[in-house]
Amino acid sequence: MKTNYEQIVDVTKIAVDEKQWALNKVLEVVKNNPGLTFEEAVEEVKKVKEVTLEEIIALGESENLQAAANDIEKNLVVVIDAQYDFHEGGTLAVTGAREDTRRATEFIYKWADKITSIMISLDTHTIAQIFHPAFWFDKNGNHPAPYTVITLEDVRTGKYNSLYINEVIKYLEGLDATQKKQLVIWPYHCLQGTRGWLPEQELVKMVYFHAAARKSRPMFLLKGQNPFSEMYGIFKEECSIDGANFVNTKVLKVMEDYDKIYFLGEAKSHCVLESMKQFLEEYATRPDITSKVNFVIDCSSCVAGFEDVTEKELQKLVKDYGIKVVKSTDIQM
Repeated sequence: MKTNYEQIVDVTKIAVDEKQWALNKVLEVVKNNPGLTFEEAVEEVKKVKEVTLEEIIALGESENLQAAANDIEKNLVVVIDAQYDFHEGGTLAVTGAREDTRRATEFIYKWADKITSIMISLDTHTIAQIFHPAFWFDKNGNHPAPYTVITLEDVRTGKYNSLYINEVIKYLEGLDATQKKQLVIWPYHCLQGTRGWLPEQELVKMVYFHAAARKSRPMFLLKGQNPFSEMYGIFKEECSIDGANFVNTKVLKVMEDYDKIYFLGEAKSHCVLESMKQFLEEYATRPDITSKVNFVIDCSSCVAGFEDVTEKELQKLVKDYGIKVVKSTDIQM
């Protein structure tokens, strides 16, 4: 491709507060130009012009690449929850997410002519959901602190209560019966409409560069809106209290048509891992489908403390389903 990557995205700006980005850029200019004073470096940084979305689209169109619809081998990139609240500085930050997103952005650019489609999931919540503090209160009327684990016994003994007591008992009973993750109270995160809910904007620019270059429409998938269940994976909830056991078969059917599927995003230990597990379990008897899955390991990081168990589960997926664990820099399309 003839477009310079730096024309599209300033990679040093990934998921960083604007003031911190500006300071980093000043320090970079000082380092690369020892003769400049700090004040002169500030003036240089002020000249930096961020590329607009309109310019991104124009750059993409100027590539004159083959339309994605004409691809013989169809490749799908699934970006899980690359949102500001999961980046450093967010309310539920994953250490390493900033660099994961930078590498993901570079990966999409490098293989824009081979990537057929991009799917982006967005964790989407309001305040009153079963895993947020406002949903619960103790005997003194206080909300539980973030990272509190609430068990069925806690509810039955009155340690924690809710306005939706019947629903939470069904949910906790369901978690126990299916041996799913414990119910954790997370900090308020990905509240719909807030900045924390938005996908990282430099990544978004690259997604629309790809869309313009390949005449391909990106797919945005909202998840986690049910107030009575967590939803780590993108295909189904942890536990459906109405017994419906909803599975997003529409998305699964779309993904079937691709020859290779690349999963990446945040967090490796939770939403990325669970999304891959759900996909693989749905196609457990279809090795022709499960063999399509690639996990891009250098574009995803774990929630601290979950590294060992995640590695064990990942190796089990490799053994049971034959998925491939790859680095973005080693992928050949």
